[in-house]
Amino acid sequence: YYPPLPYDRQVSDNVYLINKYTVGEQDQTAIGVLSVSSQSTKVIGNEIFYLNSGVQVHGGSNSVVSGNYIHDTYGSAIYSQDLGSGTYTVSDNLLTNCDTPIRSNYLANASSGLVEYVYGNRIYNDPDYGIGMFFSLGSSASCQATIYVYHNTIVGGIHGLLVNAPNGTGFPKVLSVNNLVQLTRQSGQFAYYNEVSGTDFYSNRSRFAGWDYNAVFGVSQPAAWAFGGNVPLSAKLIPDASKPSNWSAATPLGIDLSKSFSVG
Repeated sequence: YYPPLPYDRQVSDNVYLINKYTVGEQDQTAIGVLSVSSQSTKVIGNEIFYLNSGVQVHGGSNSVVSGNYIHDTYGSAIYSQDLGSGTYTVSDNLLTNCDTPIRSNYLANASSGLVEYVYGNRIYNDPDYGIGMFFSLGSSASCQATIYVYHNTIVGGIHGLLVNAPNGTGFPKVLSVNNLVQLTRQSGQFAYYNEVSGTDFYSNRSRFAGWDYNAVFGVSQPAAWAFGGNVPLSAKLIPDASKPSNWSAATPLGIDLSKSFSVG
C-alpha cells in the first residue's frame, strides 16, 4: 500500500466553513449539515448536537468532514452514501454518545474510483451503547471503493466496526490499521462484526483487504484477513472516566504510514 494522503495536502475550491453551533430537538429526521451531489464540500470546526444526524454527505466527490465536535445524536454523527469518484475524508473529529458515530452506507453503489480516508477520529460512547463505525453494502454486491481506516480511537460501545455484508460479498479494498478499539467488555463485544449471519465474510481472504496493527480490548474473532500485527489488550488503556477531549489519536503500533507498507 502507498501512504494515505491527508486532506490537508489536498487543495481545492469551494471551501465550506460553518464554524457555529447547530442544536436541535434530537428527533428522528433533523440533520445538522446536508451535502447533496456537491463537489469539494468542507465541513470543518463545528459543534453539532441533539439532532438525528450531525453531517450527511450524499453523492458528490472530494468532500471533507474534519475537526468537528458532534455529540448526542439519535442516529449517525457522520453519514455518507452513493459517493462518486475522487476522495472523501473523515478526519480528526470528536464524536461522543452517538448511536453510530461514522456510517458509510450503500457502499455497493460507491464508485470504484472513490478513495475514502477515515483517520484521527476520537469516538466515545457510554458503556454498552452504540458502535464505532458501520460500513453497509446495501445490496448483494461488494464495495469496490478503496477505504483507509487508521489512527482512530474508539472507546466504549458494543462493537468497533460493524458491517452488513451478505454472503459472497465484502470490502476487498478496505484496510484498517493502527487503530485503538477499546470496547466496554472483553466478552460478547467485537472489534469487527458482520450483522448478517451465515456468510463467508470471516473465512474468505478476499472479503476485506486487511485488519492489522490494531490494539483491541474486546473480542477479535478469527478472520482470514486479520493478521499477526494486531495487539490484544488484557486491560483498558483509557480509563472509563477519562474525558474524550483529553485523548489523542491512536498511537502507531509498529507500522509507519508515512512510507509504503504491507500487511499480512
